[in-house]
Amino acid sequence: MGNNQAISVEKARGGMISDPVLDRIIAAGHALQREEATAESDLVLIIQNLPQLAEELRQYRQAMALVNDISQAPSNVIFLPQH
Repeated sequence: MGNNQAISVEKARGGMISDPVLDRIIAAGHALQREEATAESDLVLIIQNLPQLAEELRQYRQAMALVNDISQAPSNVIFLPQH
């Protein structure tokens, strides 16, 4: 190991955020907006999950834009039924 090249290891990514966790994030976020006292653990929960939630929102918007584009196809485009 004579060379000093840094080894890059991709950061781990969590799985899908469950509905109970989403409910807790929503409640904590609303409490913060109302300037109510919030536990530090709720702040950490929001900070740790915000990037993944934003990515999911972006993907959802892209998917909805694609669906919208397909639904406005020209009249000469015919969609075959799926079996």
